[in-house]
Amino acid sequence: MAKSLLQVAQAVKVPDEWYMYLRMLVIVMLATMFVSMSTWMVISEKTTVESFEMVGLVGSSVDAIQIVAGSFAFFILTVFALKNGAGNVIFRVLIAILGVLAVLDILGLLIADLDLEIL
Repeated sequence: MAKSLLQVAQAVKVPDEWYMYLRMLVIVMLATMFVSMSTWMVISEKTTVESFEMVGLVGSSVDAIQIVAGSFAFFILTVFALKNGAGNVIFRVLIAILGVLAVLDILGLLIADLDLEIL
């Protein structure tokens, strides 16, 4: 997935500075994925309910970081794909949908963090 994101970034002609940011976001996404998987490996037979809940909270925080990093990465791809007019109409529509979903992910995390209710 990481290589595919970077290849799409090259295809839509993301400038060097933003490509570097995209690479950093991909590294953060991969690191948080490994941390998220490893948090559940630390649970042993002697684990108490409190430590199990703590591991769950740490895992949720790491997942939130991964969602934000992925959303910003897709948002960068969306902006430059639409700005540079890369690809055909179907590609632009799919990229635009990914951009909208990325923004909705970020807004969803903000709303969940603020404990706001949407009717």
